[in-house]
Amino acid sequence: ARVREILSDCALPISVLTFSIVGSYFFKEIEMSKFNYNPSESLFVLAPIRSLSIGSVMSAMGLGFLLSMLFFIEQNIVASLTNAPENR
Repeated sequence: ARVREILSDCALPISVLTFSIVGSYFFKEIEMSKFNYNPSESLFVLAPIRSLSIGSVMSAMGLGFLLSMLFFIEQNIVASLTNAPENR
């Protein structure tokens, strides 16, 4: 049981290291194109949010509200399931 706890605690770093090694050594033959970077050009460009219409802003607000309600309800369902007496 002790090995299982240690393995479950370290599963993410172990898997990242394992697949980094696999990706580095077993896929060396794959040629990838180089990233071309021009320092005179800006890579960061702000989206033109001011050009959006009021309808698109309101619809995004509505969808965001529905998504937050989904998170809220899901969290309450999970909390009630885990705190149920039959699951203790």
